[in-house]
Amino acid sequence: MEEVNLAPLVKQVSCTEHIIAPEVQYKYANEKGDGYLGVVKAIELIGRNKSLEVIVKYAATSANLRRQAPIREAFLTEMWFYDKIVPSQLNFQIEHNVQNPFVNYPKCYAIRRQNHEEILFLENLKQYGYKLWNRKKPMNHEHLKFVFYEYGRYHGTNYAIKKLNPALYKEMTSNLVDMMQLFNRTDGFSGLMKKMSGKVKDFFDPIKDQKYYDIISEFNSVSMEKFEATSDLDDYSIILHGDCWCNNMMFKYKNADDESKPDSIQLIDFQLCKEGSPVLDLSYFYYVCSDKTNFQHLDEYLKIYHQSLHDHLAEFGLDSNDIFPFSKLKEHWKIYSRFGYFMAVFLIKIMLSDVDEVPDLADVADSKANDDNSVMNSFDFESRSEDQYKERIRELIYHMVDNGYIC
Repeated sequence: MEEVNLAPLVKQVSCTEHIIAPEVQYKYANEKGDGYLGVVKAIELIGRNKSLEVIVKYAATSANLRRQAPIREAFLTEMWFYDKIVPSQLNFQIEHNVQNPFVNYPKCYAIRRQNHEEILFLENLKQYGYKLWNRKKPMNHEHLKFVFYEYGRYHGTNYAIKKLNPALYKEMTSNLVDMMQLFNRTDGFSGLMKKMSGKVKDFFDPIKDQKYYDIISEFNSVSMEKFEATSDLDDYSIILHGDCWCNNMMFKYKNADDESKPDSIQLIDFQLCKEGSPVLDLSYFYYVCSDKTNFQHLDEYLKIYHQSLHDHLAEFGLDSNDIFPFSKLKEHWKIYSRFGYFMAVFLIKIMLSDVDEVPDLADVADSKANDDNSVMNSFDFESRSEDQYKERIRELIYHMVDNGYIC
């Protein structure tokens, strides 16, 4: 992937952070499978007086790739999140004397919006001990509880703004677009989703597992209509994280030698930030990052989320029963949790794959420049972890069907 000119942003950050005569030292880059619409690199600005560790995130420049995917729109969405939504959330919580404000994001030092040079300079959280979860492993019970709790605080902040300052909330959402629907309008993405969803029925024996085979076959016949319906908005819609798999949250632990129970979390990557039911965030995270071991604990996680939401709203003098009652959360789960199912069918295969298996999207797009569906088709591959993938999806479908979330 092509390099971009970082000099203007290095100069800007050096001024704002008072770094004298910095030299740029490149440290590492993300691996394939950790990000697809651009490149993430770690650099250090080493000045005479001090240093600053920075994550540089920049958009893919391949014209062929940008033709097949809304890359610029995704980066502009994340820039809006850091430029408008984050400071609005922080100031609003300060104004209302919130004792435990939700500010769990990396600092954004600088942004460049020029077409084909969409770049963000972000705080490097690894320097503080934050780590990514191993994407090949389902999250354990303690991590799942922790994330549901923190999403309650994140959504609670946005609900409070929507209720108490609707003009500010309208301004915060004015530049948000539904990136999933932008992707879905491309033939490549919708075709891939249909193909991958259609394949899962073959994970079941039509005789031994007739109930599940028949239900998922019927569901798949209208799968794209069901997927599009998850974007419907109502009075309970709120600003979401949007892209809730394990690579978009980082954890820190009290004991560096014991990573079984997190102590702190930072959310990252807001390229899919949009409005929608809170269940879109929760079900995406839960069904992509969990497995059958913890499906039995769903009610516990929902209660943790709602209690966290209730407690955070109380800091603004609001009652969750007026804003988003637990009964409405359960009702939304019946309707919107299928979004998490769709994302699991698509993402778990990638999460289980080795680095050499996942596609380099720019290379794919440039090598098949005349094929407008080449990028999305490249995700339809046979993984060395195919059996594990099929087992994860089968167990998810058992759960979805048995609880009436797919019928």
